[in-house]
Amino acid sequence: RTPEEVIALILSRSVQDGQCLRFQGYIDRDGYGQFRYKGKLWRVSRLLYILAKGDIPLGFVVDHVDAKGAGGVIV
Repeated sequence: RTPEEVIALILSRSVQDGQCLRFQGYIDRDGYGQFRYKGKLWRVSRLLYILAKGDIPLGFVVDHVDAKGAGGVIV
């Protein structure tokens, strides 16, 4: 699958929750959405960043703002 197809698939498995999207796929025990891509299990927020923008810069933290806790939220 192309990066665009993977992004579309992840977004199709997400629902609007206020200003955020809440991933409806697998959520790990820490509350983060997980998605398998090229044989590796990724946190959804990190995978989306990499597919959309490229490598995560050294020292950069991919995170989200969610008063309810992680809960598989994509911002």
